[in-house]
Amino acid sequence: MKIKIDVKLVVTIVLLGINGFIFLYRNNGFTYTQYYNDTASGCDESCIRKWVKPNLNFAETDLKKAYRLLQQNINIDSIASDENKLIAIGAWLQDELSRQTGIKNDSVNTLPALQQYYCFKKNSNFSFDCGNFQAMFSLFCTSVKLPCRNFQNIELPGNNPPRGSHVANEIYLKAYNKWVLADPYRNYLLIRKKKVPLSAAEYLDYNIAGAGDTLSVIKQSGGKVIKDIINPVRFSPDFYFNKNFILHIYKETDLQQIYSIQEKIKRYLLPVSWYEVYAPQQKNSNLLFHVKQLFLLAFAGWILFLIFRITRKSTT
Repeated sequence: MKIKIDVKLVVTIVLLGINGFIFLYRNNGFTYTQYYNDTASGCDESCIRKWVKPNLNFAETDLKKAYRLLQQNINIDSIASDENKLIAIGAWLQDELSRQTGIKNDSVNTLPALQQYYCFKKNSNFSFDCGNFQAMFSLFCTSVKLPCRNFQNIELPGNNPPRGSHVANEIYLKAYNKWVLADPYRNYLLIRKKKVPLSAAEYLDYNIAGAGDTLSVIKQSGGKVIKDIINPVRFSPDFYFNKNFILHIYKETDLQQIYSIQEKIKRYLLPVSWYEVYAPQQKNSNLLFHVKQLFLLAFAGWILFLIFRITRKSTT
């Protein structure tokens, strides 16, 4: 007895099954990853606008108040270079909030950046984390037209003991034609190698390679800017910048928009992302994403073929 196999049904079930499997495991390598190239020279105005887009969410009134605070406390307009401005802002903010002794209060995190500053300044029993510092530093830098972007150190799976993640900022300095690391939360106002400030990616590279060069770390102590030296003898891998971490550099931080249905569908179908990844210690590939696209296209094409066949039969 012969069993008649419906080829069209089999093909439909197979393609549907493969696409269903990919959808269920879409976060296991099937998402598109945009990789960051730190060797690219410079960043024009359109490039800068792409990275500072999250800072457009700051209210104009808050930016004006932030500027006035900087003018009152460190006379920001008297500082000539952008490099010295970012050092001065980081040193002032780090010193302003260095006396917090309390516990973290999640309710503060929902406040705008300027209100977070006022809250911490007024209540020393409220403590903060790197996320608060990232937001406040972004606000104050943006208020004096310093291009500022956000990044996060993401821990790779399997790190034992786990260390969590860390967020900080990069400032674009036209004098060096590059983004440079600024992490006042950890009192790393600027890190220089041979008098040139390092980017977050370069500092990660430095730690992965195991040093080899002497670094100058600009810090603040008692409101004064000081210099700390890291040389090969004193070197130990940074807690958050080492082979167990990669960098996510964000182009968008509005979670409501990022996780909207429209944006989710867009990212599922197209090679787009709201951040770029710097992961020099990993093999960078989007092979599985393109496999997903291929099977999705095959399924869509098959359905169109079936519709065409059914429509053609009905008209004959």
